[in-house]
Amino acid sequence: MAIANVAQTQLKEVFGNMTFTEALASQSVINAYIKKSFGERFAQWGLVVERMEVLDMLPKQGTTIADAMKRQMIAERSRRADFIQAEGKKAAMRLLSEGTKLQKYNMGVAEQESTRKTSEGSAGAKVELARAESKSLELISAAFEADGASQTEYVISQRYMAMFLKMAQNLEKKTLFFPYETKGLSGLIGDLRGVYGHHRKGAAVPPVQTNKKQTFQALN
Repeated sequence: MAIANVAQTQLKEVFGNMTFTEALASQSVINAYIKKSFGERFAQWGLVVERMEVLDMLPKQGTTIADAMKRQMIAERSRRADFIQAEGKKAAMRLLSEGTKLQKYNMGVAEQESTRKTSEGSAGAKVELARAESKSLELISAAFEADGASQTEYVISQRYMAMFLKMAQNLEKKTLFFPYETKGLSGLIGDLRGVYGHHRKGAAVPPVQTNKKQTFQALN
């Protein structure tokens, strides 16, 4: 009976210096302390303490301590749950932001590549078109040189032919005024044998026909 009373007294002394939460977290420290303290007391009675442990600490149900511990446990679990949810939302927002950033970067790179390809294709097409036009001009110049004609005569003859074709479409409603030196026009067209094809040597150039019965000689 004396041993039980001494043990209760020592335990009250131990737990009186700490909170219940500290006691729950320091069972190993408490076990070492009570073994040393009880060993000194019980040695006077010829007892040797080999081991002494506090197996469990439970507050009495319905007491203020029990209710406080329950509320503390619920609050701690709620706090940890809120923390975990907040960390999850934070990680999700970070991943979404990184994904959006990467998507915009890839779209920008693709747009730049498309613009570059389009620019290169347009430049290549212009180069090829310029080469084709240069080759065409070279061929036309060679043909003029071979037939003894000039580009100026070719352009003038084209303009005259277009003018006559336009007037011939509705000749009755028009009055034609030919230049005084009409023979010059006839000679100009006749000299473009290389442009419009060679005619038989010595063949006369057909006169321009109008609704009136004048010829180049009569007008001249």
